[in-house]
Amino acid sequence: MKIALDGANLDYGLTSLRDGAEAMEHLSRHAKNGNSGLPDIVLLDLNVPKADGLEILREIRGANRFDRVPVVVLSSSESPRDKAAVLAMPGTAFVTKPLHLDGFLELGRTIKILLDCSQPSDRAKT
Repeated sequence: MKIALDGANLDYGLTSLRDGAEAMEHLSRHAKNGNSGLPDIVLLDLNVPKADGLEILREIRGANRFDRVPVVVLSSSESPRDKAAVLAMPGTAFVTKPLHLDGFLELGRTIKILLDCSQPSDRAKT
């Protein structure tokens, strides 16, 4: 992801979480902190250890404070069922994980476009 974000010339801070349990704990902490510290975008692997990526996505989309935060779900699966479940949730994109550097660079450009479209112009882009 760093290659993708660096390739898109984004100025960002990246919080990387090890597994689904850590992601759920992180979300819970953010839910208690009001509107401070909201991420500009969430990059979520659908197949994370210790939790189901769809369960994490449902938690994000179920928390009103994350309504305006775009979520990009990355998956090595091209399952129509997985894709449909992800795209049924508003503000969510489904991306098949790139296999080559060019694909990651394109992903970075896509993330930049999402950020440019979803954030006020005076807010940092990350």
